[in-house]
This record gives sequence, C-alpha cells and structure tokens, in this order.
Amino acid sequence: MMPARQVLPTHFSFAAPDAVYGVLETSEAAERLCSDLRQLGFGEAQVLHGPKGLHDLDEDGSHHGPLFRLARLLQGLTREREFIEHYASQLYAGRAVLNLRISGHARLAELREAFQRNGRRAVNHYSRLTVCILCP
Repeated sequence: MMPARQVLPTHFSFAAPDAVYGVLETSEAAERLCSDLRQLGFGEAQVLHGPKGLHDLDEDGSHHGPLFRLARLLQGLTREREFIEHYASQLYAGRAVLNLRISGHARLAELREAFQRNGRRAVNHYSRLTVCILCP
C-alpha cells in the first residue's frame, strides 16, 4: 500500500499544476494502476476511496479551513464544480479516484494506455484553465 499524500481541495485547474484524475471500479484496480505507473516512471499517485477519500477530496472545503472553503466557492463559479461533484459521486458509489501529478503533455498517450489497461471509467487531464478528456 502506498503512503497517503494530502490532497488539497484547490487541486483543479485554476490553482494546480498538471494533474490527471481517473475513476476506477475498485481501490485494488487503482493500486494495480499505481504499480503500472511506477514501472513506467511516473511519479507517485494518490488513490482516494471511501470516507477518507471523500475527506481528502473535500467537496465543499469544510475539512481544510476557510481558505479552502473560499477556493471551493470560487470553483463553483466555473465548470470545475462539476468535476469535483463527479469525483465525489464516484467515491460515494464505492469507486476509487486516482490522482497523479504530471509534467506537461509529452506522455499523455502512454498514461492513457496505462489507465485503459487497468479498467478505467473516466480519465481527465487538468492543467491551468483547460481540461482534456483522456478516456471517456
């Protein structure tokens, strides 16, 4: 099992470096994907699942203080809110959400293939002010 990293609720496009989020059916599938990504030389990924995953995602910012509540409020003015709600709904449904920080777009095709090999449901690449759907 990988060590947990703190995910800050401002992780989406206006405040974050490049990140990829993908939904998988189970935390076990997400852990297999993490292993695959490590073998490919990608950095450490975080798997969100269950109540802890919902806490870390912090849909409304209530678990990380007033600045994060403000960040969520601002995200509510954009489409980012839809993405945050989508990941929360997937966690509520018992699925896992994998979060991986990446650098640039150079290896997105390789990353897409890794998600596809491991049973992804939906994968998006977030960068400043843009969202790219890697796997529908």
